[in-house]
Amino acid sequence: MGILTYLAVFGMTLIWIIGWMGISMIVGSIFKLPLKTTCLIGALLGPLGFMLTLIAGFLEENAEPKFIGAAPSTSVGVDWDPFS
Repeated sequence: MGILTYLAVFGMTLIWIIGWMGISMIVGSIFKLPLKTTCLIGALLGPLGFMLTLIAGFLEENAEPKFIGAAPSTSVGVDWDPFS
């Protein structure tokens, strides 16, 4: 029957995907990258996803601080409108 062959190939593929996804997730959490994106990259690309996570982590770590935004003026009785 060849069902065992299909189960073996499916099992090896599943182990491969979960393994690289876990490794990428651990590295991504060290660099504080988004969890879902890191897991998806690791699961789809395998070792290339791991390398991409490392590169993105190093680039993100050296990046300039992100724009936080300006505080609205605190005038009494005037609502702050971001579109005006």
